[in-house]
Amino acid sequence: MSPRLRRAHARPSTRRVITRAMSTLAVVALTATALVTGLVGPSTSASASGSRTATAVRYALAQLGDPYRYGAEGPGAFDCSGLTRAAYGSAGVYLPHSSSAQYHYGAHIARSHWRTGDLIFWASNRRRPSTIYHVGMYVSGRRVLEAPHTGDVVRIKRIWGWTSLMRYAVRPTGRYSKGFRPVGTSGPSVRAVQMRLRANGYRVAISGYFNQATRHAVTSFKTRYGLPSTSAVSSGTWRHMVIFGKKT
Repeated sequence: MSPRLRRAHARPSTRRVITRAMSTLAVVALTATALVTGLVGPSTSASASGSRTATAVRYALAQLGDPYRYGAEGPGAFDCSGLTRAAYGSAGVYLPHSSSAQYHYGAHIARSHWRTGDLIFWASNRRRPSTIYHVGMYVSGRRVLEAPHTGDVVRIKRIWGWTSLMRYAVRPTGRYSKGFRPVGTSGPSVRAVQMRLRANGYRVAISGYFNQATRHAVTSFKTRYGLPSTSAVSSGTWRHMVIFGKKT
């Protein structure tokens, strides 16, 4: 067969591959849309048209097949946190462009209560949110809508890497989780936390600066009393610090 004929026979094959790929994406999109019905059912207080989460999910679904590009947040290309940031941004909810930072911008939700639209995270050490390296959007049926990595596209896939998956999802509100004190912040509230840690026997400097030593002390304290082992100082954590520490 001549080179010209070989090329002629190859072209339809290439077109068929592209067509099959496009068809697959269409099927995935339709399936995902059906799965999203769990988001707007009776358990959701907001209506389908009015829910910010529903708006974010619809935006993310519309990006299926867009390529991954590091640092991108659309249009046309995304990285993992760029996709979730753009999706919730379309609904008026601010998220930073960082997977580890997004973990702190909303309520933390236990796995048994995850809903479509919640953000789920992977980390190299699940006890340390600072090691989070990937974020995706949970879709009912144990699936994730994500921008995975270079060379791939925005997709829906069964949740992978369970041993690296953080125990809590985030339901975005655009604000720091209540009481959260990320490493690097400072102020009177941090100083108060450090004083209560000292009252509970932890040797931390009362500097007003939330450093690594303070974070480790908070995590250790919470583990001691059976609280979620994160560095979030919620009202419940503070209550334990006051009850069990020396009076100051």
